[in-house]
This record gives sequence, structure tokens and C-alpha cells, in this order.
Amino acid sequence: MRRRDLILGGLLATSFPSRGLAQPKGRVRQLLLIGHAWSIPSTTDPATPPWTVFRDELRHRGYAEGDNLVVRWREGVEDWGGPRDEWAEVMDDIQRLSPDVIVTTSHGWARTLNAVIGMIPIVISALSPIEQEVISSLARGSGNITGIAIDLGPDFYSKQLDLLLEAAPKVSHVAFLSAERIYYGMRQLWREANQRGVSIQEFLYSHNYEALFGSMVREGATAVLVLADANHVPHADQIARLARQYRLPLTSPFRRLTEAGALMSYGIDWSGVDRGLAVYTARVLGGTKPSELPFEQPRRYELVLNLQTADDLGLTFPGSLMAFADDMLERGRSP
Repeated sequence: MRRRDLILGGLLATSFPSRGLAQPKGRVRQLLLIGHAWSIPSTTDPATPPWTVFRDELRHRGYAEGDNLVVRWREGVEDWGGPRDEWAEVMDDIQRLSPDVIVTTSHGWARTLNAVIGMIPIVISALSPIEQEVISSLARGSGNITGIAIDLGPDFYSKQLDLLLEAAPKVSHVAFLSAERIYYGMRQLWREANQRGVSIQEFLYSHNYEALFGSMVREGATAVLVLADANHVPHADQIARLARQYRLPLTSPFRRLTEAGALMSYGIDWSGVDRGLAVYTARVLGGTKPSELPFEQPRRYELVLNLQTADDLGLTFPGSLMAFADDMLERGRSP
């Protein structure tokens, strides 16, 4: 597969500390994972371990479960702090495990835990951490938090919109499947969509995707654009199924949705994000202070097309789009 490097400024060569001091070589480290890994494997096998890419890279860096590492994870946790019972369970996990590092893909949990338990290093990969008030600068970690900042601004979504309209030129009204909070770049995206002769409407995230898609269709949506929010990733099969059910061309930043049957994706190499997250975690476990580390930004992007879904929707990808693609799927997994 071809990958394109976008220079977004990042060196992925930094590090983190656990407790601020290098740990004794033989000590078993404790790690708590909160949220969903970005690169969830395209399998429904319940035996497949979570955070596979992350854990494999951590093992490559010298931290192996059952040897010098104990890992606990809270995969069911949603963003924005989670409901009260999840909060209590996570706090119980922290008290019981006394982790050396907390790793999360939830800026809500990172912000909340850093305020409550400031002494435990937190490694995060999350969307727009400055906007979400997790950090104040990419130049260095804020307090005890560092990691990977996924800042996909309006220009990125304008590019996604262009690719969608190239694949489905008859689209007239695009539903923007967003996060739980209003997307800060919506006004620019709205203006640019209008310049292309297309209207765009934001739909805020909720657990009920059936209701969301029903609302989209009632409002006249003829296609869907998905925000890069980690909460959408575990629901890839359902999102792709609903898009196909309503015959809506859907583009997202997640290859996982395209594998599940969505029309196309253009976005970050999410496996690379999880590997980078593991690199940061290993360095924190090795003793580097989060406050000494600049936030990394992803640099690899990929375009993935689902040829079978295009055929089902009566669409034909133009040659220019196929030439730009990093991968073309003959058939997505059945939703």
C-alpha cells in the first residue's frame, strides 16, 4: 500500500516518565487504558485482544504483558467524562491498579483525570486537544499530559468533501456526523459547501445511530461526512450498515468504516497513531517527564475506496480518484 507523508510538524522521537524517575529494571509496570484504540481490527472475533497494534508496539519496545507489564483496560468508556457509574469504575481501577501511566483516546477523561489525579502521567491521542482544553500548546506537554494531537481542521474536511463530490457528483445535501459538541470549523465548512453548490448540516453524536440516520434522511441528506471522533470507531459496522440501508454515500476519516461497507475514507493512518501512542507510553515508562515532551502530530494519510459499495450505489469512481487511492477494496465485510 502506498502512503503519502504530509509534513504536519512532528518527529515521533520523544518520551515520557512514570513517577518522574526511571524505574528499577526488574519492576513490573502497571498500565491503564481508557477508551477505544483508533485502529480497531476489522474482525468480530471476541478473542481478538483490544488495542492490538498498541500492545504489539509496546512489546517491541521491551514491555511485555506477563513479563514486566500488567495492563487493564476500560473499553466501554465513552468520551466527555462518561456516565457516573463508569466514572466510579474507572476510579476503582485506578485505586486498585495504581498505574504508572494512564493511556486514553478520550480528551474528556484526560482532562478530568488530570484535574483529579495530577500525579499520574497521562498519554493521550485525541482530536483537537487544545480546543478541548486538554493542553495549552503543542510545543510541550501540559502538566502531566502529553501524547499525539489529532488536529484535523476545516481544510481537511473540505478535502474530504471534495473527494466525496468527485465520487458522487449528484450529492446535494450532506449530513455531517459530528461529536457531542458543535464542531468549531462548521461555519467555514458550511461556506465552502455552499460554494460547491451543496448544503451541509451538522448532526451531533449520540449513542442512537438509528435515530441519527433517520433524522438525516428526514432532513433530506443525500450523503454523509463523518468527523474524526473516537466514539464513532466502535460503531463502524452499524454506521456502514445504516449508510447502505439508506443508500447514502459515506466518507469518513476511518479506514475501518470503509472495510465495514462505507463508500470511502480519507484520513490518518490510525495504526500509525496507535503505534506512536505506544512509543510515547514506552518512553514515559522509561522515565521521561510529560512536561518535557512536545505533542506529536500524525503525518501519514491514506485514501481507501470500496468498489463493491460504489457499484451497489450505482456509482463509478473516476480514474483520477482511483489513481490517487492507496487501496481499493473489492468487497467490504458484510454489515
